Amino acid sequence: NFSEALANLPEKDKSRIQLHLLRSQALRRQQRYEQAYQDILEVISYAQRNQDDASLAMAQQELETLESHAGHTFGATYMKSP
Repeated sequence: NFSEALANLPEKDKSRIQLHLLRSQALRRQQRYEQAYQDILEVISYAQRNQDDASLAMAQQELETLESHAGHTFGATYMKSP
């Protein structure tokens, strides 16, 4: 399952970002918007900790898509790494 897959990856493995983004997209397509949002928050958190601007941009794009589908905002904003 998803948790097991993450447990087998090192903390700084960028595959974590891809897994969270893919799951977010799947959840969005199932109209499970709050759960999709939680995965996007994980990507944002990871990207900020690792100063990964490219991943932040991907998360922002997915968040905008999610908000468009959900019909409302979720409150997270793109925060560029210092």
